Amino acid sequence: MGFYPDSTPESVKQEILANYRGELDTRDGSFMDLLVSPIAFEIFRNRMDREGIMEIIFPDKNSGIYIDMDGERYNITRKPGAYAEAEITIRGADGAVIPAGTAWLAVDGREYRLAEPVTLTGGEGRGILRAVDVGEVYNGKAGEISQVYTALPAVTSYTVGAASGGEDPESSEDLLARINAFRAHPSSSGNKWDYYNWALSVSGVGDAYVTPLWSGPGTVKVAVASPSGGKVDGDVVRAVREYIETQRPVGASVTVESVTEQAVAVSAKVRLLEGAVLRDVRAAFEADLREYLAGIGLAGGTVSYNKVAYILLNVSGVEDFTVLTLDGGTEPVSVPASCAAVPGEIGIEEAGA
Repeated sequence: MGFYPDSTPESVKQEILANYRGELDTRDGSFMDLLVSPIAFEIFRNRMDREGIMEIIFPDKNSGIYIDMDGERYNITRKPGAYAEAEITIRGADGAVIPAGTAWLAVDGREYRLAEPVTLTGGEGRGILRAVDVGEVYNGKAGEISQVYTALPAVTSYTVGAASGGEDPESSEDLLARINAFRAHPSSSGNKWDYYNWALSVSGVGDAYVTPLWSGPGTVKVAVASPSGGKVDGDVVRAVREYIETQRPVGASVTVESVTEQAVAVSAKVRLLEGAVLRDVRAAFEADLREYLAGIGLAGGTVSYNKVAYILLNVSGVEDFTVLTLDGGTEPVSVPASCAAVPGEIGIEEAGA
């Protein structure tokens, strides 16, 4: 709801004319109408400009570029995302050179290009295919990239591995969360929030847990999690370590590692509504459970039996359950600090089946 939700150029004109006490004609097309109309339009435009003031002063996830501008005040910028890459082995005529930029396609049309020229030595060469754009959508299994865009007479065959490393640009919601976290936990002279904010500024990191003095004076340990709340690969750990090394105070000894995943197994027997499909129920429950577990964070906590039961009962198609266990029991599951709770084995069966 804005300042002037029902304002239009015509309504502004009527407001002005309603206060006119003269004797001139004010009907459409009259002198007064022609005089007031452009003034009313400019007032309307001014009112519409005001509508944007609140999202500039108090940005939310829908504030677009104003979130980026707000972040720049704290030297926080949107993470740009990353390109997926896949290793390709090319076979063909000895000595043939496959130029950089040669395009390969996945079966669904995703495009990748050779990052560097590949020379076939002994009839074989290896190279890297890089996606044409950033994003998780370019990640894929081995063999999904299966077509070369243009004919290569010197090439007899090729094998493409899994594409990985693709990351979406940081969403406005996540960027705003980082900015708000910075405001809530001010950095100062290498305190724990400095390390937290430094870690979160690296692409591929969605959360972090900092342990000061973890191995004595001058030591700091930083455990980092992916945007989905799970563990990260070695490249992300290395990127975080290298960035922190450029920022940390002199003399600090910093250890960076991935969080440890704690798998939470769930077993249940459910009664389904008519027409519900058990496979779909299982997939929906696992997605909702993963979201709940990610929300526990890295500071330690518990997986609530009652909340998991609530999640299960709210899955479309579930009428009730007769059995529900977490890690084989019905007690809350404790999650220690710097561990990320993730779904383990999910066993959902239909009651009475």
